[in-house]
Amino acid sequence: AVALLLLVSSLAGFAFAMLRFPYRKLLFIVILASLMIPVQVVLVPFYRTIVTLGLVNTRIGLIISYTSFFLPFCVYLMTAFYSALPKELVEAARMDGAKLIQIWWHVMLPLGKPALITLGILNTLYCWNDVLISLLVLQKERTLMVGIAALKGEYTTNVPLLMAGIVIAAAPIVIIYIIFQRRIVNGIATGAVKG
Repeated sequence: AVALLLLVSSLAGFAFAMLRFPYRKLLFIVILASLMIPVQVVLVPFYRTIVTLGLVNTRIGLIISYTSFFLPFCVYLMTAFYSALPKELVEAARMDGAKLIQIWWHVMLPLGKPALITLGILNTLYCWNDVLISLLVLQKERTLMVGIAALKGEYTTNVPLLMAGIVIAAAPIVIIYIIFQRRIVNGIATGAVKG
């Protein structure tokens, strides 16, 4: 899910930031407006859709779910990052005869590494910690967080077992965050400031 998010958001961010096409601003406003809609509001129609498509209890259903819910934020951040880059880079590449996909691959994608690393880390954290979407899509298999939530009983809870599960689940994320903390902050700050 994270790789698909990075690919699609990088392409969309490049298109919104550097290309001029009809209804570009309107489409970007719709994407931004979708950030204001909580996930819980669309769960019932979303569940009916994945049942109709036969994606319940499949990993592809979970990947599509994560991608569809996290994509607006990723597109917004990549658009902000690419908008901060000089447009002369694209113009120079066009004058050298590069096609759009070559400009994205050889010019914009390498320059977008800080934002892509930030999005990769944030989306990994979000996918790892998610309970709601994985509980909805995967009803037979369980992700780690859903398994930990199942340790809590209706009337009694084995607190030491629950705490051990939480520590085991949190350890990889804490280690990743400690290692990449500076890149996360720099990537968000770079994408948030234009000019």
